[in-house]
Amino acid sequence: MSKRKKLIITIIIIISIPLLLYLIAALKFIGGELYYAYKVKKFFHDRKEFYLNDAKQSLGDKDDPLKTYEQFRQALKQNNIDLALQYVFVTDREKMRKALENPEVRQNYINMPKLKLESKGPCSVEAFACLESSLYYYESEVTETKEIEAFGRKFTLQPGKYNGTIRFVKNLAGKWQIEY
Repeated sequence: MSKRKKLIITIIIIISIPLLLYLIAALKFIGGELYYAYKVKKFFHDRKEFYLNDAKQSLGDKDDPLKTYEQFRQALKQNNIDLALQYVFVTDREKMRKALENPEVRQNYINMPKLKLESKGPCSVEAFACLESSLYYYESEVTETKEIEAFGRKFTLQPGKYNGTIRFVKNLAGKWQIEY
């Protein structure tokens, strides 16, 4: 083989090795990106599937959040916490279960004053398991100093008027549920 051919082959090899390494790195990067995109899409699909399956099995009125709330309270009056929890949005059920272990908290929900609509509208962009959201408020009056427990903490209420809110979300099956 002539020196000229050897030189050409050597140059081709020298140029080919970095190009081949670059090509391998690019394919690995693209493959990694595609795999990552697949994993993200699968994660959201699986999460949405989880919320959809729960929404189909959960309870709640399709038209009126207040009917859902009345059904929730009726279950509490029957001392059926498991039934009451079916009216609570899936991600909030365990927190609500803990709260409802306290008989005073259950009684507070049963004796809750009338709810009034404050706002109604779309859910936030990142809330893919929610079709709509409503915020209701209530007014209550405390006539004497009272110790209460809420959200895992103890509070002292002085006599006076108090406002509170309850949020409802329409789940993927179109049922209104209580957010805790």
